Amino acid sequence: MKKITLIVLLSTLSTGIRADEYHTFSDKSGRVIKAKIIKVDLRSNTVTLKPENKATISVSTDIFSDEDQAYIRQWQPTASTQPQTSTNEKRVLTATEVKEIAKKYVSDKKNEDWKISKDSRLYPYPYEKYRIKSTDLGKVYDNGFELEISIALFPLESNADYSGGQTERTGLVLLTPDGDVKYDSFLNPHPLETICPYINSISGDYLHKRPYSINEFITTMKKGGVPTFGLTSNSNREEFGKEALKIIEWLIDNGETHDVTEPKVYVPSKVFDKLKDSLKSSKKNF
Repeated sequence: MKKITLIVLLSTLSTGIRADEYHTFSDKSGRVIKAKIIKVDLRSNTVTLKPENKATISVSTDIFSDEDQAYIRQWQPTASTQPQTSTNEKRVLTATEVKEIAKKYVSDKKNEDWKISKDSRLYPYPYEKYRIKSTDLGKVYDNGFELEISIALFPLESNADYSGGQTERTGLVLLTPDGDVKYDSFLNPHPLETICPYINSISGDYLHKRPYSINEFITTMKKGGVPTFGLTSNSNREEFGKEALKIIEWLIDNGETHDVTEPKVYVPSKVFDKLKDSLKSSKKNF
């Protein structure tokens, strides 16, 4: 079917195509087509072409000459090669796509000797060593899913009085509209997953008048793209409390649609509801 489509296009294309945007492709039978590349998928050996005044088509790269196959492999996308879409048009993953991506991701993790980020703090003192025992799929959301892992814990030699243990943890994996993994709680958590627990911890220190670092607080907020309002390294305790409340209010109002980098990926509403409850609890401590 793809071959027939290509033959029809070859016979109907008009001339006068701009050379800086279009390339002349030849198939192995000698037929030619002038078109620009929109997308290349080397995994499936397919290329999406856009002839002038014609709809895009996807065909196998195998039908083209060796020279054109080499050209396709070296092609890099630019703004001019992207399809024009409405500014209101947004790619949305289907439930089936999310589930398939989730299943593959979990399967890959089961077969990998992967390491948890130290920032995740998934295992408590004195268990400073661990081994991932199992990896399973949890809840599936519109733009991501939960990754459940079981961790075997091992104490340091200096804490020989402690025996080994086990703990279970659930992390959140979030996807871009193209289906790529952008955030993983265990490897690269969403900014809110770092900021909200951090605020909760600092609020406890503030309430009980334990030591805390305003500079570290400011750095953590800025790293996560959260405004710090009038808070400075010279702020006193009362000023810190007032500005922390402003930050918490901002997160409650804007957190559900907050991300620092493109493409924007947001935590699911049900997950944010839990984070918001944590923020409201922290608010009472300032």
